[in-house]
Amino acid sequence: MKRTKSTKENENTKQRKLSQYFQISEKKDETKPIGKTILSGERPVIEIEYEDKDLKPSKQDQKESGIEEIADEDSTPVSGSFDAKASKTSLFGKPIGPPHWKEAWEKIEAYRATVFAPVDDYGHGTETDPKIRRYQTLVGIMLSSQTKDLVTTETMKKLRAWGLYIDHVLEADDATFNSLIRETRWHQKKVEYIKQTSQILKDKYDYDIPPTVDGLKQLPGVGTKMAMLAMLCCWKKCAGISVDVHVHRISNRLKWAHTKTPEATRIELEGWLPKEYWPRINQMLVGFGQMMCLPVHPRCSQCPVKDLCPSAEMSKREKELRKKYC
Repeated sequence: MKRTKSTKENENTKQRKLSQYFQISEKKDETKPIGKTILSGERPVIEIEYEDKDLKPSKQDQKESGIEEIADEDSTPVSGSFDAKASKTSLFGKPIGPPHWKEAWEKIEAYRATVFAPVDDYGHGTETDPKIRRYQTLVGIMLSSQTKDLVTTETMKKLRAWGLYIDHVLEADDATFNSLIRETRWHQKKVEYIKQTSQILKDKYDYDIPPTVDGLKQLPGVGTKMAMLAMLCCWKKCAGISVDVHVHRISNRLKWAHTKTPEATRIELEGWLPKEYWPRINQMLVGFGQMMCLPVHPRCSQCPVKDLCPSAEMSKREKELRKKYC
């Protein structure tokens, strides 16, 4: 159906009046900016979005403006695959993290600064010998697997009082050592692992522990999570993010990750979280998970990040108010 002349004139008139009303003056250009451009006059503001994927600056433009050097200074190397659901990328491909992650981080960190959690006390000893101290820390990390932190703390206190030294552990029979750690899960298997590890440390490392992740992972019963935690606690070196069930659960609740296993969560978090945050995330989220973001019946009504958490459970009253006013 063809438009009549009068119809075209009416449309032109409407368009002219609309332009006069909003007082828009825009110069046409072959290249339009990426993102949002605001055109404003004395009347209401119009927001226009442009999408032009071909507008990425050339390498020469980046070099002249200094952007190239900034883009290369990446303190957050990506290890493994990167999940687009959990994060977006900037113009130059750098991961920028999920929305509001930093605000949520700061609120959780402020909460943890005022609340003592079981993870904050592993029954720290008074050993001054650095080798013994590192060995005892490694044993504590091994005992903590699939075990509540309160149980691990009490077990480590008991072991230190008994005499947690490599030679003493090797001299003790399995039944004696098992009776000391029987409150932990898989205690019989842990007796085997700790004794084997103690022998290796005596023979190969002069009663010390390996100073690398690969070396630690060669020890019986020590996986990636334990190795990275041991590197941080024993050698003060951050080789990666240590992800346990608490970090895995909370990261997925906050939509910082979209994963099914702790190892997949580690890879995804390391893909976008700035490296300077890596040493703090484990203890922060573990304590938060123990005291607030519980596995079952999390205390969402008291949570400092309930307004930022996509998984927050609202009470019936909160749901009614949100439905009414939001």
